[in-house]
Amino acid sequence: MKRMLVAAGAVLLLSLTACASGGVVPESVPPSTGLGPRPSPSEPGEPSSQPAPSDPAPPQPAAPRPTPSAPTESARPPFRTATPGPVGSPGASAPPAVVPTARWNAILDDLDARGVTGPADLVSAKAVTWQDGALGCPKPGVSYTQAIVEGMQVVVEVAGIAFDYRFGTGDTPLLCVR
Repeated sequence: MKRMLVAAGAVLLLSLTACASGGVVPESVPPSTGLGPRPSPSEPGEPSSQPAPSDPAPPQPAAPRPTPSAPTESARPPFRTATPGPVGSPGASAPPAVVPTARWNAILDDLDARGVTGPADLVSAKAVTWQDGALGCPKPGVSYTQAIVEGMQVVVEVAGIAFDYRFGTGDTPLLCVR
């Protein structure tokens, strides 16, 4: 049992060493462990370029590690934070959508409740996939569901003033005031 624990500890130590050295297993690991490079087969009569397993390999100098403050090149794109706007590529506009009658009536009722008078003109309407329950219009101190919401953005104009309404899956409008 003690022998198995020692062997497991040695394998763990070698694995951690490989991880710490950037995934490169040092040449000094004997091939019998299965972790080192395998010797290439040589033709009969040719001298082997690989040292015998009993020959100690000279220690290899460690590759310099970048310091945490040093910038490193990465093929990965930079991290971008979530924006309150619709999901999609910037600059891409959604095709115009038809405003369902229930939603149009809900907008008119909301405008009337706010004391806005005059005819409402449709400026734009588009289907939108929102990143969360805030529908792209978060209010400070309010928690929202963290799930993608299929919805709609409808902008209407009354007496020269634009009103930006947002809808989730239902027919209840959210007036986005910025």
